[in-house]
Amino acid sequence: MRPASVLSLLLVVAACRMERREPTADSTRAAATRADSAAVELSPLPPDSAIAWKFVPPVTWAERTRSVLVSAEERARYFQGARAAQRFDYLPQDTTVVGAQTLLLITVYDSVAWTAIDRADEPPVGEVITRERGMVYVASLPQSNPFAEGSADFKDFARRTIDIEQVRKGFQVASS
Repeated sequence: MRPASVLSLLLVVAACRMERREPTADSTRAAATRADSAAVELSPLPPDSAIAWKFVPPVTWAERTRSVLVSAEERARYFQGARAAQRFDYLPQDTTVVGAQTLLLITVYDSVAWTAIDRADEPPVGEVITRERGMVYVASLPQSNPFAEGSADFKDFARRTIDIEQVRKGFQVASS
């Protein structure tokens, strides 16, 4: 696969130093239409970055998809013990019915936090992508298509849906 044929996103996240950056309409459009770029840097790599990864999304995500860093406050509220999180959302054509819907959530836990979560008597939060340098990288994927069957958004969301093997194929922990 040629780099020019995919939208390659360089996702860099540093634990405890991550800042929330909400994409503007212009930045979302620019990132979505840069399918010919080799990498889109979303956040600068801090010199002491403990957590960094790269995810190359499928070509079908070149349009109507945005990437959002999950803030520390949101992680504390919804993803107990997560050191970092990045969400990839589908932006529907008809926003009067349903808003942006998550196609993929990548969450990073240290191995101690993940062990506690994995042993909990609750539904799993996702599937392990990989374990490296004391960190566990987890993918959460949609359980179903949230749009009305037969609608344009149903078809577009279905076309963008991926499985854990596709996530693993496009995912790489950055070398330190």
